[in-house]
Amino acid sequence: MRVLLIIFFYTITQSLIAQKNTVFLELGGQGGITSLNYERQFNNRTTGLGVRTGIGASVFEFKPNESDSGSIAGCAICGVNITTPRISFTMPVTLQYLIDISNSNYMEVGLGSTWQLISPSIFVHHAVIGFRRQFGYQKRWIWKINFTPIIGVSGENIQKDSEPTIWGGISLGRKF
Repeated sequence: MRVLLIIFFYTITQSLIAQKNTVFLELGGQGGITSLNYERQFNNRTTGLGVRTGIGASVFEFKPNESDSGSIAGCAICGVNITTPRISFTMPVTLQYLIDISNSNYMEVGLGSTWQLISPSIFVHHAVIGFRRQFGYQKRWIWKINFTPIIGVSGENIQKDSEPTIWGGISLGRKF
């Protein structure tokens, strides 16, 4: 956990003097259901090694919250009940490498972990492979699509076996 916090604060302080920063909203992907992310390249080019971190929300690995259950509308007689999943906050951190394909198109590969802030907390480990496109005035806007298989989960309340789970996400953001 200490390493994740050091990486997070390092990327924030570097953003004050950096020119290769990106902020983007992601649906699906490494943060769970949705996340707001900050990305920083370690060099002064668009390609190469970088890190991303963010804040998100997830319902993965949830336990039903018994107080939020209720009957399905119109079916109170049949006794069918539903439960509402517990939403937890997440903090994805990924070390990634951008490869210039051509003409503002990039391939993104990386490895990371997402800290899921539930009690007790868990870490969801994932790989990343995706496509990114820069567009707009001075190529400051990005969209991307990623394949992010979950390759493992660690923590006290593990309810997932060790086989990989297919997952992915789409993003839209701005470089500054």
